[in-house]
Amino acid sequence: MNIEQAWRKSGIKPFNPDIFTDKDFAPSIPSSTQARFPESFPTRLLQAPDASSDDALFDPYELDRREGRERRERMVRETKEVMVTVKSQKQTWGSIKKLLFHAFIAHAFTSFFPKNMVSNLSAIISAHSFFISPNDSNFLFLDKELEWLCAENARLRADNAGLKEESASLKAQHDAAQAHAVFAGQQYAVYKHRLHEKTKKKEASKQVSTSARVLTLMQGRLEIAADAAKKAMKSQELQKKKEKDAQKAREDIVCRAEQEKEHTEFFGNMKYMGRSTLVDIAFSLNMETEQVTIEMLHVCLNAHFEANPELKKHPRYLCLFERSRSQKRKEPPTESNTPQHQPSPTSTSHSSPAPGPSSHYHPPPAPAPGPSSLPNFYQSSNPFAYENPSPLLFQHMHPYPHVPAFPYPMFQSHSPAVFHPHSQSHHIPSHTSTSPLDTLEHS
Repeated sequence: MNIEQAWRKSGIKPFNPDIFTDKDFAPSIPSSTQARFPESFPTRLLQAPDASSDDALFDPYELDRREGRERRERMVRETKEVMVTVKSQKQTWGSIKKLLFHAFIAHAFTSFFPKNMVSNLSAIISAHSFFISPNDSNFLFLDKELEWLCAENARLRADNAGLKEESASLKAQHDAAQAHAVFAGQQYAVYKHRLHEKTKKKEASKQVSTSARVLTLMQGRLEIAADAAKKAMKSQELQKKKEKDAQKAREDIVCRAEQEKEHTEFFGNMKYMGRSTLVDIAFSLNMETEQVTIEMLHVCLNAHFEANPELKKHPRYLCLFERSRSQKRKEPPTESNTPQHQPSPTSTSHSSPAPGPSSHYHPPPAPAPGPSSLPNFYQSSNPFAYENPSPLLFQHMHPYPHVPAFPYPMFQSHSPAVFHPHSQSHHIPSHTSTSPLDTLEHS
């Protein structure tokens, strides 16, 4: 039973039965352990297989190794054939040279010697052929022809070898590209199969959105309405935020353009600046600021100024590194800048009378008196009298004997507590300078 009869009996109808022969099949089904492909079957797949089929499990690396081994064997076989051909050509060329040499010798002897001497000297000439004169014109012509033929043969051999190498390189590149294409097609089919399976699984799941549920209860309808209201509010807030960001971006662009036009100076310490100010500085330096955090801005700006130290002396960036006089902090009072003649708080407590039992009561301070027509008894010809008061000033200049003298003047800078001897309470004077008479009248 041949193959066609077996196919006809089994009901198989192949599309191309002409490419199959008897040797392409195993002897019997039980004894067949490996599938055999016909000789005309392609060694590579022309297109990527489907990931769900068994053809997607082939190994492209094993296929490449197998074809590489076959290619090497084919190259060795072709090299051997070329060597045999070259050897045969060498032998043929040697015999041709010998024939040409003998023909030349025969022609020379027949031309210069009688016929009866040619037969006697042929053996001697064949044995001692080097006695022929190399200056003969025919001999030189044949020598040149032989040299040209040898050179042409060598050139053709070199060209043939170069073409063979180029052909082998192109074939290797073609095979590698085809292997990569097949492998890429296989990976594409696998990923496509996985993606489709994941999509189908997601569609077949039981998780559906609230708006897609069929709810007949009033509670379900209320939930749907609440979700819709939340979504609408969230979308409105998002839209407002986008519009606000766009408006702020436009304002920043206009502001930076004005700064570049007017060459605005930058003040302050970059460590404590906000992102908008840092972006303005980076914009003035033509630095990229999109999708950059404030930490990255600090690092980039410091690195830029360190790489370009001349920018630290530029008028626009000078105040970032050197404080101006208006920005310097005032030094706190120390013993060096405090006047030595200023009385200490202990002297005030000793010179002031002791407060009464109602000393813990602090009435609100009296309003500052208006301009009075009374003469200023504290005015002196010395303009620095207020800065350096004398403890004897109030003893020599006191116009009213029934008013007790105050040991210290009432000034804005240093104003100790004022105690009234005729009252049981005392208060802290206001910042406005007052005279002892005004204080007594208000009390």
